[in-house]
Amino acid sequence: LSQQILDSGEHFEKSPSYHWELWKTLQWLMNWVKPECKEQLEKLTPYLNKMENFITQIAHPCGTLPYFNDSWLIKVPPSTISSHGWLGDYFITRNSSSFMIFDGGPLGPDFLPAHSHCDLLTFELSIGKKPLFINSGTHSYTGEKRQHFRSSKSHNVLTLNDYDCADTWNSFRMGRRGHIIQKGDLSSASGQWVWASHNGYRFLGCPSVTRLWFISESPHLWVSFHWISHFQEDHHFKEYLHFSPETQLPNLTLKENNKRFSFQHDL
Repeated sequence: LSQQILDSGEHFEKSPSYHWELWKTLQWLMNWVKPECKEQLEKLTPYLNKMENFITQIAHPCGTLPYFNDSWLIKVPPSTISSHGWLGDYFITRNSSSFMIFDGGPLGPDFLPAHSHCDLLTFELSIGKKPLFINSGTHSYTGEKRQHFRSSKSHNVLTLNDYDCADTWNSFRMGRRGHIIQKGDLSSASGQWVWASHNGYRFLGCPSVTRLWFISESPHLWVSFHWISHFQEDHHFKEYLHFSPETQLPNLTLKENNKRFSFQHDL
């Protein structure tokens, strides 16, 4: 557990669903050892508390966990406390009317990327208790759909020349991959700036891609910018944004893909 649970309380494979699975298993284990294993209880309790705090902090107001990496529909009691700041690799802003989580962390552990997707700098957002932007999660562990759902196209990210930010193959393999090279935040009188950068397209001559957020409370506003270093005219950038299936947007033409609606625009 000292190796698998990060300081933030997150499971090291960075899949909210597998985090939940381990957390529930540890809860069962606590009850099983409770009668007479005081030493084991004392060791397990801090991990359980950290894991529970993390999972409630990242949950949407409706209780749905983010669809980061290999994830599926799981609901937990979400935090009701307003927050604004980093929790490990995630910048989270939560209040009574909205929730946003920005992933400024790595794809997963380099030595075990089996559940990792090509989702560097992705995010999810809810208005009220309804998710607006989500990722695609996972559909299956084999076949073409496995590759599709692991690709950058299935996440709210920017792509370069239609390449993913990592090279995925087979069901659980990952070769070339990008890494986070910086992240941070800065407060100003009008709001807060939050950013993170990755080098997933350095093999195309692009040293870094930065996603920069401006977040303000009054008026309530999120603005996302992309900064690409060493831009070249032959580079083609494309951003994907995936709406929750419940989202109603009558003025947009949406493309349905395995019950996830999305649109794309070229930059």
